[in-house]
Parts: sequence; C-alpha cells; structure tokens
Amino acid sequence: PTCNNSTRHLASATDFRSDPRASRLRWVRTAHRTGSASERLPRKQRGMLSDGSNPEGVDPVPALGWKTKADLSDVKLVNSSFSPPCAKLRYHLSYHNVPYTVVTPAEFKKGNGEGGYTKIPVLFAGGRQVNDSYVITKFLTPVLYGCEVNEEWERKITFGLQLAVEVEVFEQKENYPVLVTMAGYPSLLGRLFWFALPVKGYARRIRASRAKKDGEFGPLKTAKEYASEFRRALGEAAFFSGEHPSSVDVSFFATIVMWEAIPLVKRLLKESDLQGWWGRMKAAMPNVVVGNGK
Repeated sequence: PTCNNSTRHLASATDFRSDPRASRLRWVRTAHRTGSASERLPRKQRGMLSDGSNPEGVDPVPALGWKTKADLSDVKLVNSSFSPPCAKLRYHLSYHNVPYTVVTPAEFKKGNGEGGYTKIPVLFAGGRQVNDSYVITKFLTPVLYGCEVNEEWERKITFGLQLAVEVEVFEQKENYPVLVTMAGYPSLLGRLFWFALPVKGYARRIRASRAKKDGEFGPLKTAKEYASEFRRALGEAAFFSGEHPSSVDVSFFATIVMWEAIPLVKRLLKESDLQGWWGRMKAAMPNVVVGNGK
C-alpha cells in the first residue's frame, strides 16, 4: 500500500544543545563502542563498515527490527541545518512526534573510529546506528506511516529532485543574493560579486558525481521535470495519498523547504502548480522542528 497517515501529528523534541558538551561527546564515543556480539562481527562477514554500521545504500545487518515508535528510543540525529537529507529526517520525526536530539557533524566525527561512517545524516535509535538518508527513510516509513516506503518516489526525491534543485540553485546567478544571506553574508555580495562565488564549482561536482549513477537512476532531470511529475501524481487530491500527508509528501517538502526563499524554488512551485499543495503542507507540518537552525 501507499503510505498515508490518518491524523495530524505535532512536533515534540528536545534540543540537544541543552546537554553539556562533554556528555554529548561521551555519548557519541559510547555509541560507537557498544553493541551486541552480532553487531561486532567483522566487516567481511557482514558487509558492514568497521564501526558495525551500514554503508550507503545497504540495509543494516543484523536487521533493525523496528516495528513501532516504541522501538525508536533515545533517538539522536547527526544533523546540519543546511542539509536537505537531514531536513527530510527532521520533518519525518517531528511530524510524527518522535522526540530526538541533534548532534553536530564535528561532535560525531570526534567520537568516530577510523574506518567508520563520516557523512551525514546518521540516525541513532534503539541502540543502533543507521546511515544514509534513503536507507533511514526506508526503515522509518513503516514505523511512522504504517506501510512500506514508496521506493519509486523516494528514489526520485533522493537521487533526482534533491540534486537537481541544488545544482540549479548553484548555477543560476539570480539565486545568489538570497543564497549568500543563508550563509550569513549581505545580499549585496551575491549581486555584485557573484562571479567570485565558488558555487558553480559545487554544481559541477554534484553533476559529475550524479552522472556516475545514471545507469541506476537515469540521467538527472531538471527540477521542474521532477516537480511537474509530482504534480501529475497528485491529481485532484490534497496530498499524494489523499487527505493527509504521506511519507512522499513529507520527503518532497522537506527536501526543498530550506530553499523556499530562493527565486528558483519560488518559480518552481508556481510553474509546476504546486503552490496550493505547498500551502497545505506548511499548515500540516509542525511549527517547531529541532535542528532547523531557526
């Protein structure tokens, strides 16, 4: 079945910044050292990383066994407020009232041993570490929404929409005045010195990296193509699966919400006829999402 949920959920999470720094680092180190005997099996036997966690695109071993929200205990998210994959997980957790705390990438890396996972996001829950936003969403969806993840759309969002929006934001100079303000600089910098910004280099690297996966996901489309396809999938429904936001709605929304003020995204929502859906999603999402940096 396609994921759907029947009630609106309110966010309730504890900001990790209230914890002493020493406690945070002590927790990260402990989390990397602990685990059952099966979790500490050699990498060659399990296909896992040296820290026992999963590589990108690989399901955790042993199986997580998450069945209900009760299994999502002591949830911690290695998070950056300006990361779309992190935002996706923040909104899934917050929308379903799952308390979580945030750990900075620097704190996570300090507690990580050699050969362990170093990218973000990372989710710790129920004594397990899970890496890669796609894999994390795949296992969170049945717990939070009551059915299996829509793999077709989660792949389009993770390996299509997200990257298309990023490269187009970085390639189009009309976005730069707003983009630099997101980094704490005056918009004048983006208007007058756009040619000196390194963002086009970021776009080239993203495109080059994504091109290596064309055989698996197909060539990268434009952001408008992904948005228009999503609009067609909505049809006359309020949300992807009907009357309430589904996992697909939340993933799509959270992937681009941090870019909302960027001219590209404003134009994207208008030209794809998604402004009505966007307004409904903003009304349905929690007002406070821990880790958003606001």
